[in-house]
Amino acid sequence: MSISGPGSVQSGFSFERAKATTRPAETSSTPKTMAPVDQVEISDLGKLMNQSPDNSDVREARLAQIKADIDAGTYDTPEKMEAALMKMMGQIDIEG
Repeated sequence: MSISGPGSVQSGFSFERAKATTRPAETSSTPKTMAPVDQVEISDLGKLMNQSPDNSDVREARLAQIKADIDAGTYDTPEKMEAALMKMMGQIDIEG
């Protein structure tokens, strides 16, 4: 297409249609925008606590034994009572 006439800066200035360009195909190396992903990281201390005896079958067996002793009336012994009292007195700074 050619534009010419009065008031034109250059006579015979031509315009060409821009050629349609094709986009290069996206490759796997092209970064894609992705939504952020939530992550959870458990510390070494957390992992250690999860493996502690508090969470094991040993603790469950011990609790079952204590419950059986309480039901049988053999759990509370004078030695256990004295140990509990000494521990309590130590916590409140009373010498026995």
